Amino acid sequence: MHTAKILFRSLPMVLAMLTWSLAGQSQGRPKNPTPNPAPAPTAPVPPVPGAAGPNAAQLSGRNATGPKPYGEVITGKAKTTKGLFTVHKVDDKYYFEIPDALM
Repeated sequence: MHTAKILFRSLPMVLAMLTWSLAGQSQGRPKNPTPNPAPAPTAPVPPVPGAAGPNAAQLSGRNATGPKPYGEVITGKAKTTKGLFTVHKVDDKYYFEIPDALM
């Protein structure tokens, strides 16, 4: 009974995700695509003293420390719903946990 209730609750969300992903694929490309404007020039990254060249973190503009720990992303104020996917809502963001068996 409990499993059916969870599946019934998660079914609209799964259907919405599938509809959203399929809608993007069915759009197709326009017959006369407009060219993308050239990106604005950016300032070069200053070299790091003693390094042969800029490292990957400098080139991408990201922090080189990697992803945040789970406990920092999914905090105590997260509202969690378990179903086909485990969904966490933190403030106005949603995080989905997809089991390895479904990948």
